[in-house]
Amino acid sequence: MPKHKTWKKLFSYGRDSVGSLILIALSSLLLALAQILSPYLLGRVLDSMLPGMNINFKLLMWLLISYLLTFFFTLVQGTQVARVSNRMATKLRDQAFSHLTRLPMAFFDQTAQGDVINRLTSDIEAIQLGLQQFFTQIISGTVLLVGSMVAMLRMQWTIGLVVLGLTPFTFLVTSLIAKKSHHYFLEQSEATAALQAHAEEMVQGQKLVRAFGGESLSQKIYDEKNAKLYDVGQKAQFTSSLTNPGTRFVNNVTYVLVGVFASFLAALGKLSIGGVSAFLNYALQYAKPVNEISIVMTQVQEALASASRVFSLLEIEAEPDESQKTELKVKEGRFVWDDVSFSYVPGQKLIEDFSIEIKPRQTIAIVGPTGAGKTTLVNLLMRFYELDKGVIYLDDQNLASYTRESVRGAYGMVLQDTWLFAGSIYDNIAYGKEGASKEEVIEAAQKAYAHSFILQLPQGYDTKLKDAGALLSAGQKQLLTIARVMLSNPEILILDEATSNIDTRTEVLVQKSFLQLMKGRTAFIIAHRLSTIRDADLILVMNKGQIIETGRHEELMARKGFYYSLYKD
Repeated sequence: MPKHKTWKKLFSYGRDSVGSLILIALSSLLLALAQILSPYLLGRVLDSMLPGMNINFKLLMWLLISYLLTFFFTLVQGTQVARVSNRMATKLRDQAFSHLTRLPMAFFDQTAQGDVINRLTSDIEAIQLGLQQFFTQIISGTVLLVGSMVAMLRMQWTIGLVVLGLTPFTFLVTSLIAKKSHHYFLEQSEATAALQAHAEEMVQGQKLVRAFGGESLSQKIYDEKNAKLYDVGQKAQFTSSLTNPGTRFVNNVTYVLVGVFASFLAALGKLSIGGVSAFLNYALQYAKPVNEISIVMTQVQEALASASRVFSLLEIEAEPDESQKTELKVKEGRFVWDDVSFSYVPGQKLIEDFSIEIKPRQTIAIVGPTGAGKTTLVNLLMRFYELDKGVIYLDDQNLASYTRESVRGAYGMVLQDTWLFAGSIYDNIAYGKEGASKEEVIEAAQKAYAHSFILQLPQGYDTKLKDAGALLSAGQKQLLTIARVMLSNPEILILDEATSNIDTRTEVLVQKSFLQLMKGRTAFIIAHRLSTIRDADLILVMNKGQIIETGRHEELMARKGFYYSLYKD
């Protein structure tokens, strides 16, 4: 995204802070005027002292007032800048997270978690710091720059023209370096995201990394990404660091020339000693905002690069709004797949011309080798992905014609990969039903055979989980997710090898609770261990996106076909 468009879009987040922005502009203007007035008053005080060392207390009082005003307006500017930048960053952060919740599942399947988190945290923090520097230095600095030049031109236009003539060189240096550093800062942000993504993956999978002796490989990949970040970071920082010495060199030359010309005019009697002092102070004031702006350009360029990454996230097309659609109502639980085709990658068909009917309240087991399309069927049932062709009906209702929320709300899912969040045991189970009472939570835990181990924890149901329940065993985590689904009391169940992480004894108990839960409901079981689906009403055997066999366990075994070979293997 071009920089001017990035700026325009970024400033649009300040529309609800117009009052504070006006106050920033006003305080910046008055601050600059107070700073511009100080050298003039100081020069007058010096001139009044020279004849007989008589101090003009009235002028001295006004000089003191100008310093007090400088302090006051600096304070006002700082507090308002902090308020506006925080508000803009908060608004951007809220919008980015809200947008994430509406992005299609394909985005999360194709994007590293660390990259997404980096955009929500580090990038927005960089934007906030850049905005603070911009409002603090750019606005007041520009006013001070112009004001100092006007004051010098009014006092002695010849010296003012010397300073004005050297100014373009300063801005030329700044603009050339800023243009180059922006590219490097964008690369630095991307390299930081890649490093964070790898670090997050390694921390989450540390047990497996150590179990397979992958420490050296993990370290090697980290070192490579870290070296790349160092390389682009060095280029970004080095390039941007050239701005300050370059502008200071031009400003120092300007200061020397002002001193020489002012002294020459003073020797000719055309400028007083106080005037020389005032000119030198104005020359410093004129150089100060240029130097400060050049310094903050590093953070501003970094903020622009981060803003480009955040805005690119916001520009990803979200799932279409479905507020006008009606909500799905489950009646019996009858499914019909009518000539369904789907592919994750255009042109690479995974499921093609797929048709089947699932009767109400049946338990359907889906089996097949890896990549056969078992999980894809569930993704399509949940509308995590949209069909390329065909229709899926639930009780004669086209799923695509109803809101995603109501479609997904009809299912209760227990996945092989558990998901627990930072919070209490109670909160994690209660997530399955809004407003659930403690009695309901405990009852669900009892049905899932999780109640006994929960009571053995330090604070029972109030035990806080951290790092996705790192202190719990895999089986205990799975039991909590099962309890969550039992609490939700869904119309339809989806079990993706839901008992794979539970020991044999506990599995028997949980299977009994599942049988109770599945009564009167349509249930889909994705099974990797074929021994778990013997009692299913119907088994769908999949391979390469197609159902190649259907029937009950005994029927399929008698045919001695693909299912038979899977079961025997």
